[in-house]
Amino acid sequence: MSTKIRKAKLAVLLLSILVVSGITIWLSNNKTYSDTEYRQEAGLLAGKQDWDALEKLAYRWRNEHPQSSMSHTVLGDIFRMRGNFSDAEAEYAIAIERDAGNHQVWAYHGIMSLEQGHFSQAAASCKSSVLINAQHAEGWYCLALAYAELNQADAANEALSKLISLSPQLLETAKRVIREHTCKKSGIQLSASLC
Repeated sequence: MSTKIRKAKLAVLLLSILVVSGITIWLSNNKTYSDTEYRQEAGLLAGKQDWDALEKLAYRWRNEHPQSSMSHTVLGDIFRMRGNFSDAEAEYAIAIERDAGNHQVWAYHGIMSLEQGHFSQAAASCKSSVLINAQHAEGWYCLALAYAELNQADAANEALSKLISLSPQLLETAKRVIREHTCKKSGIQLSASLC
């Protein structure tokens, strides 16, 4: 076989490898994830606190899985963290409509309500969270803060007591928030154990 033919075959082979490699890379970058894979990826990005990447992922997730309550929840949480409460409220409402039995959605909705100063709404949402899953620490955390803001010391203490075994870290955070913020508000008269 002549050298020219060998070089031509080698060039075709290399070109074929490049084309296949390019298609493989393109397909892997444009892969459609399952709802579970999106949830796992969102957890990793949240753990890294990569909010920009999480926001991009949340939009893709919602567009590819519009029936997924968690896709709307994650996007709602991104909006909430950025102070866009009207869009957050809309996404949480869709998530609740899709899966009213999801304790996380209720807790995140409650936390957003706390941030907006809607304490009765926060208490109702967080109560829904812990009624669905009594082991959900974020729900109890939210409920403790809401009850403290509503000047309901016994209910706040009861919610805090649930955090002792579920999440000592959230317990300490809740106590600090109540002590440093809630107790300093006029009209709030909580017990010495809280303040």
